[in-house]
Amino acid sequence: MGVPESRSVSTDAAAGDVYRRRDDLVTREIAGETIVVPVGTEPADLGHFFSLNATGAFVWERLDGRTSLAHIHEAVIKSFKVRKREAWQDLAELIGELVRADLVERVE
Repeated sequence: MGVPESRSVSTDAAAGDVYRRRDDLVTREIAGETIVVPVGTEPADLGHFFSLNATGAFVWERLDGRTSLAHIHEAVIKSFKVRKREAWQDLAELIGELVRADLVERVE
């Protein structure tokens, strides 16, 4: 659903959690992928370059600081016709990746 690296990431994401994208990011769609780069990152530093597929981009757009993961989960199920358990696992993994990359933060 998201970042192309195959690292295993666990997260304590809960259904009621709300996350928001950091403000200091540039997001562009290129060739069907959503590219996220922190402002100020050197172009040659691919360690700070993130690519999201269509499902990941769908989630990314909903990380607005108001929408709970439960609502995003339901939207993913409806829009992509995926099983609930698989959708939650993928969502939790993506959130974990985005948190570790410091691209999103949980709203308290």
